[in-house]
Amino acid sequence: MCVADRWYNMFGYIKIYKPEMKISEYELYSSVYCGMCRQLGRAFGAFAKLTLNYDFAFLALLGLAINEEPICIERKTCGANPLLRKKCCLVNNSLEYGADIAMLMLFYKLKDNIDDSAFIKKIPLYFLYPFAAAARNKAGKRLPETDALISEAMLRQRSLERENCDNIDAACEPSASALAAVFEALSGNESQKRVLNRLGYLLGRWVYLVDAADDWEKDKKSGGYNILLRKFPEIGDAAAARQKLEFSLNLTLGEIFSVFNLLDTKRFRPILGNIIYTGLPEVQKAVLEGRFRKKEHEGKKTAI
Repeated sequence: MCVADRWYNMFGYIKIYKPEMKISEYELYSSVYCGMCRQLGRAFGAFAKLTLNYDFAFLALLGLAINEEPICIERKTCGANPLLRKKCCLVNNSLEYGADIAMLMLFYKLKDNIDDSAFIKKIPLYFLYPFAAAARNKAGKRLPETDALISEAMLRQRSLERENCDNIDAACEPSASALAAVFEALSGNESQKRVLNRLGYLLGRWVYLVDAADDWEKDKKSGGYNILLRKFPEIGDAAAARQKLEFSLNLTLGEIFSVFNLLDTKRFRPILGNIIYTGLPEVQKAVLEGRFRKKEHEGKKTAI
């Protein structure tokens, strides 16, 4: 898998666990998710809506939870189903920030795909590049420091992977550091910023490792970089390879739980708790058992 796919997974791993949510909480989460979809379309065009995933909905929800900006929810026509009117969170700073980060990540994903793909596979990517570059320029003007930081981290990630890095901590570090900065910027409070920085770092590490476990078979077949393939080249079985990461993933999850407990949220605590305490472990379990990718292909985004 290319470097950028570690950053911008098409399914999203930071998601709710619907069976354990109250109906009111699920509807509120859905309104933020739908609000992010509308914000992507409003700010960057209809095509940008296709980039929506759970991770950016979580980012917007987290911003809304730690700040006290007013929230307005109205029923709006759904772009995917014009006959359906759904509760939708209207534009606010957190949705705008989440959408901008999504576009920055999209640009670097596409750029990296172009650099790594064979000539034939580059052709359709070139048609998408002008859109991604325009969206990145627009988002980058609002978030120049974040744009520069993500760009630099991507270069570090690419360098490590081209060197066939076999150190798990080193391989995770650029992605984790970038997400730490993205999360930290959600608050102006210094104590909150420290907690958010650590939470972002740990989630970035966890997502990187989960993604590596999820993509083991595909990367082994294609020859793409995967920290599991480099760290444990002697293992030829997907299940055995994934289990090598279980201890590290569990340690990271445990620290995520501890750091989240330190976060001062003004609202949405039950929804965030569902994602952190239940959603992440359920996703991890599905990935380690080899069920996640198949499930997502069969029912993409079924949680909304």
